[in-house]
Amino acid sequence: MNILYTVFQSIIQGLTEFLPVSSSGHLVIFQQFLKIKQPNLLIDLTLHSGTFVAIIIFFRKKIFDIIYGFFKKPFDLSNYETDYVLKIITVSIPTGIMGLLIYKFSEVFESVFVVIIGFFLTGILLIVAEKISKKFNNYKILPSFSQAFIIGLFQGIAVLPGFSRSGWTISAALLVGLSASQATEFSFITGIVPLFFALLLEFLSIKNIDLNLGFNLIVGFSVSFIVGIVAIKVLLEFIRRYKLWLFGIYLFTIAFISCILWIITRNL
Repeated sequence: MNILYTVFQSIIQGLTEFLPVSSSGHLVIFQQFLKIKQPNLLIDLTLHSGTFVAIIIFFRKKIFDIIYGFFKKPFDLSNYETDYVLKIITVSIPTGIMGLLIYKFSEVFESVFVVIIGFFLTGILLIVAEKISKKFNNYKILPSFSQAFIIGLFQGIAVLPGFSRSGWTISAALLVGLSASQATEFSFITGIVPLFFALLLEFLSIKNIDLNLGFNLIVGFSVSFIVGIVAIKVLLEFIRRYKLWLFGIYLFTIAFISCILWIITRNL
């Protein structure tokens, strides 16, 4: 496999996995319109592993504090860390159920039409959520259990290509009363569990491991990890200084361009 192709895929994965613009949607668009072939399953797993580890490393202190605090008082529901762990579980349950149901319809993961709809709806959601969140006078530290379940539903929908996971979960967290910075952090932390199981399922689906891909795997993991770290920092700083609606405008733009290209290529 061409090393430049691996680097390109790694950069796209690292950037779009965390920015609210959908990594899967961008990969479908690139594969369809630029005639870029779908990455080897092992390469794909490696790229996703790189961005997964990026989350763990970036939020390592927060993750350690949550785990440590939980095991100190695992049955104390008034304990912040215990409450946080229970909210992570609550978010993960509907996400997992919806994810398994959607994965049965494998054709949607290669559909440009689904991606275009996903881009458009994610853009609307980002703009609406940000506008509504401005009406809250007091922001919550964590959502309630029912609100966490709703966030999990939003995350489950975002299994579809074009429906950004971070975009939908951040928006859902904003709609239930979290601040932009809290919503973003909650989105990343609660995404760890479903991302882990998604990687595990992908790993179990691999039939043969091509040892000739060794160098590509190292490069792919490294690039997606480094770009992923940068993307997380960029998103957190962007949300602090600017507005989410700018990502919505970007998604409307790429949805429009993709729609035009889709119509043209279908008529050729």
